[in-house]
Amino acid sequence: MELAMHELPLACFTTLAPLGAGAFFMLALSFCFGEFTKDQLKKIDRLTIIPLLVAFVGLLASVFHLANPMHMFSVANTVGSSPLANEITAFGVFMIVAAVYWIVALAGGLKSMAARKAFAMVAGVLGLIAAIFIGCAYLLPTIPTWNNPWTPLSILGFTLFGGTLLGLLVTTCAGAGEASVKGKAGSAIFAAFTIGAVLALVSVIALWIMGSTAPDAVLRVGDLAGSMIWAFVLFIILTVVGYGVGFAAIKISPLMVFVVVGVVLAAIAIFLARLCFYALQIGVGL
Repeated sequence: MELAMHELPLACFTTLAPLGAGAFFMLALSFCFGEFTKDQLKKIDRLTIIPLLVAFVGLLASVFHLANPMHMFSVANTVGSSPLANEITAFGVFMIVAAVYWIVALAGGLKSMAARKAFAMVAGVLGLIAAIFIGCAYLLPTIPTWNNPWTPLSILGFTLFGGTLLGLLVTTCAGAGEASVKGKAGSAIFAAFTIGAVLALVSVIALWIMGSTAPDAVLRVGDLAGSMIWAFVLFIILTVVGYGVGFAAIKISPLMVFVVVGVVLAAIAIFLARLCFYALQIGVGL
């Protein structure tokens, strides 16, 4: 548990960043396949500040992990050679594009639906790419259990699972929840949501099994896993329940209570998964 708490800033970053990035991808799908009134679009544009702030808070949390926060500005010097630099750069590019999208939308520069769809999709895809880079930053040879495809796939899963619900919160608060889950838009969003939930569950379970069964060396890995078993079990429960609530919000009706509860459950589940991930890092790596 102490190991997980030591990495608390990164746990917050890898929880909030995927949520914010995934919300932009969900909004892009809604614009591409759904139909909204001008008034609904204006409200959605104003409320797009929500996922942008969530992602920004996550980015700020990551800064506190550095021994000297000012080192963040020297990251560009190692882009291409450092997984950490690639991660921060990819997420930074997404944040810039997402912020510009929001500003342009607020200024009324996206009156053309074609322009809105294109710009939103660019921001959404960049969010997915950033999520993959965040996961790839942990592909470290010194920690074999992390150094496998399940690590980036887990972050991608969190992005599609939790981010979809956060995006739905934006459209629901804007009074456009029904419009965002109708027809092709609803099918596309539900597909992303389901893929995300499956990826999140399968990848976290796979990483947990590999981590908790790794040979003991210096530290007793079994003891480390035992101290976090509650978080692992709770993650599974909350993810399954969160999927059920999300299913109701997308397939039955995007009631505010469904959407809010779904976002909360997904966020807590992802945070617990990240705590489990960090808790096993030393034992697995030795």
